[in-house]
Amino acid sequence: MSEHNQNTTVLDDQATKASSGDVSAATNDLVFANYGRAAKACEAQSLDPEGHYYKPWLASYPSVVPEFVDTHQFENLVEMLDASVAEFGDQPAFVNMGSELTFKDLGAQSEAFAAFLQLELGLRPGDKFAIMIPNLMQFPIAFFGALKAGLTVTNINPLYTPRELKNQLENSDAKAIVVIANYAHHLAEIVAATKIESVIITEVGDELKGYFGLKRLVVNSVVKKRGLVPEIDLEVFKRSFTWTQALKRGKALLAEANFVRPPRAYDDIALLQYTGGTTGRSKGAMISHGNIIANIAQAIGMYGSVLSRGQECILTVIPLYHIFALTVNFLLFIHLGGKNILITDPRDLKSFARDLERHPEVTALTGVNTLFNLFITHNDFSKVTWDNLHLVIGGGAAVQSGVEQRFFEKTGFHILEGYGLTECSPLCAVCPFDVDHYTGSIGLIVPSTVARIVDADGNEIHDLEHEGELEIKGPQVMHGYYKCPEQNDIIFDDGYVRTGDIAKWMEGGYIKLIDRLKDMILVSGFNVFPNEIEDVVSRFDRVLECAVIGVPNEKTGEAVKLFVVKKDPTLTADEVKHYCRAYLTPYKVPHIIQFVDSLPKSSLGKVLRRKLRALEQLQNPAAAAVSHATEAISALQEQAAHLEPNPAQIVKNADAHDTHAQGSAYTAHLASTAATAFDDEVAKDNSPDHAVVAAQAAEDAADAVPEMPRKSAGALALEQLLSSKAAGLGAATETPNIHRHLEKSQLVRSKDDSRLHLGRKSSQDAEE
Repeated sequence: MSEHNQNTTVLDDQATKASSGDVSAATNDLVFANYGRAAKACEAQSLDPEGHYYKPWLASYPSVVPEFVDTHQFENLVEMLDASVAEFGDQPAFVNMGSELTFKDLGAQSEAFAAFLQLELGLRPGDKFAIMIPNLMQFPIAFFGALKAGLTVTNINPLYTPRELKNQLENSDAKAIVVIANYAHHLAEIVAATKIESVIITEVGDELKGYFGLKRLVVNSVVKKRGLVPEIDLEVFKRSFTWTQALKRGKALLAEANFVRPPRAYDDIALLQYTGGTTGRSKGAMISHGNIIANIAQAIGMYGSVLSRGQECILTVIPLYHIFALTVNFLLFIHLGGKNILITDPRDLKSFARDLERHPEVTALTGVNTLFNLFITHNDFSKVTWDNLHLVIGGGAAVQSGVEQRFFEKTGFHILEGYGLTECSPLCAVCPFDVDHYTGSIGLIVPSTVARIVDADGNEIHDLEHEGELEIKGPQVMHGYYKCPEQNDIIFDDGYVRTGDIAKWMEGGYIKLIDRLKDMILVSGFNVFPNEIEDVVSRFDRVLECAVIGVPNEKTGEAVKLFVVKKDPTLTADEVKHYCRAYLTPYKVPHIIQFVDSLPKSSLGKVLRRKLRALEQLQNPAAAAVSHATEAISALQEQAAHLEPNPAQIVKNADAHDTHAQGSAYTAHLASTAATAFDDEVAKDNSPDHAVVAAQAAEDAADAVPEMPRKSAGALALEQLLSSKAAGLGAATETPNIHRHLEKSQLVRSKDDSRLHLGRKSSQDAEE
């Protein structure tokens, strides 16, 4: 029996015990259910205090920052909340739209919500519960309510399309969801294809207090009148409740004294946090109670001496469903007894600015480069004085030096850049509180954590001249990806978790993050990193924002393309190039400059280079052909996986032609024709034999398509090694300072292969 099937059986056993009334036995057994956790995760979480690790960062720690911290202060996150409720009961924990939620209120309402989930919905320990809410006070109530009921939370971006939402709900096995009414129509479109049995719908104003409930009614009414809540047919849901119904029923169940909190252990999974990670498709990182508790302790180890319990106030603009805000803004400040100012819609700049003017008590601020740039460039924030601010942390994406400099000039505070990834709960490194200048680094590794930088052969790099891949080891490392055993084999490396980021050491153990491996550009064989160019251009005072991608080029393989949002309307491309030539070596100077009105950003505020690449593909038919081919072949493979054994042949045929065509329009036509033919044939009678017919039809149709000019060797190597969507283009793989064991993988054999897979079998190889 496979590990996954064993785990499923264990969970089924718990369900049987719970249904028969043996709740205690069920929950105790669940402590040992491991959800298919990665075998190598324990190695990446374990730190030997006597281990002879290379730790150059210790020399730069302030004297009050320890090498190790107590990472097991609580057994679970609910225990941590209880301690804060007892200590800070009547103090405000959250403030939103002029209303407050105290620690005592948070404790009581989350308890009622837990009772509703357990006793009304019948959810059992270990079940998955989805939260699809923006920065509203309903979020912390739902989050802790789910944990008190022994559930595993999966956070969902409310802006997800129905397709994205369906993918996450299907993969996570969520049985119930709380969703903001504004986007419940997306859920209604796909709920029938998921395991969702119960839906709780909340409106924006549901937790707003004042005027005997009138404020809640007014806000909800205004939101509806603005057309922001599409009508849906509630009949599509098996069971649906409003937020107020859920809490009212939960309070009644509590009064009946039927609710019993199931015990949760340190290593029980609290969170399935979805991420693109370092290996492509979005995956659920299994993050335990202990992972987050350890990460909170590590953050306090770095900043505890400048944070006062019960006296801090943090501004939360980053969405709470993002791991950065979830751990640092939400859970860390719950532990500290701090006040959290929730900004629901930062796009409403006037309302956002008014909130800041009303709350001069803000002492801490986290954000991304885009947010800091907004504070220093937009007139609506000119009156914000930041009188009590003493801690500013930047993360999510590189903070550009031009933005940092102007932020310091305006506020007097340096942005302490940090670094993390979902797989590490997320905090791994951050600049210490005593830095007095812009370091251009991601700071120092946090206490009770080890990091290393490795070269292409897997050897550790200790000098300051060479870059390699950054890897992390510590108790905050996840337990693996949910239902992704093949990716778990890839993400862990000799007791470390791979980050997919290129980095190098700086003086004093600081780490310079060069760029994401997948975003690196190969120009005439030279590695070019977008972050470096963006950082230089950000200093140009006539530029508001910028972003860099690589585009195909016949002579150099790839060329640098710069997208610019003007601050000065008269700025020209020649002036930008002239500026760049003063600071960049010639092959790094942007070859193409395109002015745009805005840059595509995620809900976190990170610039989305992948969307810029998609825009480029629309303007470049050859690039679009490659993208089309990749997506079509991926779809083809997914369909073929459901038909055995003959349909596998169609994929092999497509891959063979793809290798021959080397990314030309021929590939696009082949993949598109094959996918269409495959759909048509399977629709006839779902017979595997028709897959072979479809494959032959695709081959015949493709013969009539002339082959486009072949790409250069440099471009092919880039697509193989640096693109998470490379489709087996068959070029040499030797590229310096990337990843390991090149001698074991001289050819990239399938679209699953990338630079992170070098020396490892692809998932397709493993299955074969």
